[in-house]
Amino acid sequence: MFHLQHPGRFVRNLAIIMAGSLVYGLLNKLLSSWLLPGADIIAIRPQLILPIAASLLCGPFTGGFIGLFGNLFGDLYSGYGFQFWHWSVTNFLIRFIPGTVRWFGIGGIKNLNQFALVLMILPVLILTRNIETLSM
Repeated sequence: MFHLQHPGRFVRNLAIIMAGSLVYGLLNKLLSSWLLPGADIIAIRPQLILPIAASLLCGPFTGGFIGLFGNLFGDLYSGYGFQFWHWSVTNFLIRFIPGTVRWFGIGGIKNLNQFALVLMILPVLILTRNIETLSM
């Protein structure tokens, strides 16, 4: 049977995920018109700091799920549907990794073991970046 050791913390993180996803998705929609000058398809997205901060402050899963659900919500609200689902998975991983690195106690790379841990994360980033080509 599933048993929560800290039900208060779970409920708090769930509330943070729900509120953060809503804010992140709305900001994705509202700020989608901020384009990089000279590049018509590259949006400036200052809201990206929201799930990264949540990952560092509340844990990797909280930030990761804010990135995942917030991006899905923003895409649905913008009318894209689930067309770009792979970007939502990438949003999860990009927000999950800073929290995981902090959870392992790495503030900066100080030795070879910490460098190896960061190197183990790189293939995940590369695979998720290329998931669009893999899914075709």
